[in-house]
Amino acid sequence: MASPEEMAASMIANMKEKTGKDLAAWKKLVAKSGCAKHGEIVKWLKSEHGMTHGYANLVSHKFRESDAASVAETTDLVAAQYGGKKEGLRPIYDKLAKAIAKFGKDVISIVARHGGASRVAGVVRALQVSDGLLSIVGDRAAASAHAPGKALVAPS
Repeated sequence: MASPEEMAASMIANMKEKTGKDLAAWKKLVAKSGCAKHGEIVKWLKSEHGMTHGYANLVSHKFRESDAASVAETTDLVAAQYGGKKEGLRPIYDKLAKAIAKFGKDVISIVARHGGASRVAGVVRALQVSDGLLSIVGDRAAASAHAPGKALVAPS
């Protein structure tokens, strides 16, 4: 299966054939439309130009530079996520990412497809590390009752 980046690249390559204009032309039209929000742009492209939702969504993201590829080129997403009040959670993320990296590329691939380690860390309330093994447990009580070892507990 193609990655999201490969799918977007394919859509961009086929855009002129499918929609009558290339991405640059669509971005110019969006700029002239006065639409600013993602939903407004998508709605406008669909209603005024008959564009399918997939292409309208792609054009809107590329125009606003809000797609993952555009943001990742200019922003350290992990640093941004763990700045300010969430700064105390960064060590938990770092330990989780380090532990996951040891599992191998197949596990890392699964985590990436489900939102990355930061998303996993945001859902998991407690982690148990014992004898070099990482166990994900549901909550603080489960972490306390789990096998002996060092518990990494996310604040509630």
